[in-house]
Amino acid sequence: MIRAVIVTLPGGAEGSADLTWQDASAACQLVGGGQPLTKEAFGQCMALCGMVKYAKIDSLSAAQKVVGFLANISGLKDEAAVIGT
Repeated sequence: MIRAVIVTLPGGAEGSADLTWQDASAACQLVGGGQPLTKEAFGQCMALCGMVKYAKIDSLSAAQKVVGFLANISGLKDEAAVIGT
């Protein structure tokens, strides 16, 4: 597990935001086809990782999941701040 976090969702319910090494590796394999990632494939991989990490958070759109993931890995927001948006 890279990191698993249980957060309180708006309204009081609990949700999880997690991404395993296997998830991230599978995303790289899927978009790169086993080859080194191009700039475009790296972007696709990051987007896919965001979708996987926040897959259980139905209140976030696909775009919010990707933007939230990028904000999270860059240190701008923690998981609770991403989900609270």
